[in-house]
Amino acid sequence: LHGRWITVSGGQAAFIKKAIEAGMLGAAEAHKIIADTDHHQTGGMYLRINQFGDVCTVDASVAKFARAKRTWKSGHYFYEPLVSGGNLLGVWVLPEE
Repeated sequence: LHGRWITVSGGQAAFIKKAIEAGMLGAAEAHKIIADTDHHQTGGMYLRINQFGDVCTVDASVAKFARAKRTWKSGHYFYEPLVSGGNLLGVWVLPEE
């Protein structure tokens, strides 16, 4: 991924259902995430993702994302504040890991 804008859509519920089915997430963690995040405010958020080796930089629309530009290493979770007061939870992993 290099400088392409993507739209976060489909809703958190659909993502969590798939994560539980795939065994990536347990039901208890899923309930905590739903209670802790603002899944109504994340829909339609624009993200631009740049990958350089094992480092990922994300630019987000400042209308919804409290900190516009963030950088993570592969395998690290991010839990970012949203302007609405909720949070966006995610992780990115290189395909070979």
